[in-house]
Amino acid sequence: MKKRTIKVEKKIGRKKPKLAEMDSEADSNTSEELLNETKNSVSFLDVDDDEEDESDKELQIALQEGLLKSDALNYVVEKKRPPVNKVEQLRAKLEKLKKELPWLETLDVDVEEGTLEDGKIENDFERELNFYKQAEQAVKVAVPRLLEMGVKVFRPADYYAEMVKGDDHMQRVRKRIQAVEEGKERQEKFRRLREEKKFAAKVQREGNGDENYRDLRRKRKRNEKTGKLSRAARNRKFGMGGKKRGLKRNTRESFFDDGMSRSGATKGSVDRKGLSRKGRR
Repeated sequence: MKKRTIKVEKKIGRKKPKLAEMDSEADSNTSEELLNETKNSVSFLDVDDDEEDESDKELQIALQEGLLKSDALNYVVEKKRPPVNKVEQLRAKLEKLKKELPWLETLDVDVEEGTLEDGKIENDFERELNFYKQAEQAVKVAVPRLLEMGVKVFRPADYYAEMVKGDDHMQRVRKRIQAVEEGKERQEKFRRLREEKKFAAKVQREGNGDENYRDLRRKRKRNEKTGKLSRAARNRKFGMGGKKRGLKRNTRESFFDDGMSRSGATKGSVDRKGLSRKGRR
């Protein structure tokens, strides 16, 4: 402790010349504050050292008395409480808490205790199987007894458990689901109708194309059968070049010519488109 305080005083003494060089009152005040702070720090160090010395002394005393071991870890061993088994008091408390309830409220059944071999005790599967067998024996004893008492055990076929949501809510849910299903069926029906219309229009276009092709072939055949005017008849009608002016004037022969005595023209069938198309329809 003295060594530490001496060191601090030496440091203070070294700092004094630096503070003495300042002439103002503010500098003197700051020097006094620094001295106070150093004294406080020295006092704190003294307190900590005192506490450490006291704890060291306590450890030395405990070691001398044999409370601490020097060759092992130091830990406090708690003393174990003696076991308490007050049989008479426990039976009295059990009689106090015991209630004479009917069997229907407790449903307790005594069955044979299942035994397992030593090698199967640690086997989880064997233990669960033993529990299952015990439960099965309990059911075989309890169910006939409940039926004799008139208690319903098995669930009826038309049993509906009480649900969290009410019947009105479930009806709304059912109607919504039904509306969604009907909407899907309606959309599917419209889709099939659209596809049928497209297919019918395609077939009709193909049929109209075949019919137009057949009409074109008939027309060409009729044109092939129809005869053309002879060269002389065309020359008389249209001329052979040269002067055309005045050839169309009326003459005595042209006035009495009714056009029925035209020679050189082959007769052909008259193309009556309206009647032919009407017959095909």
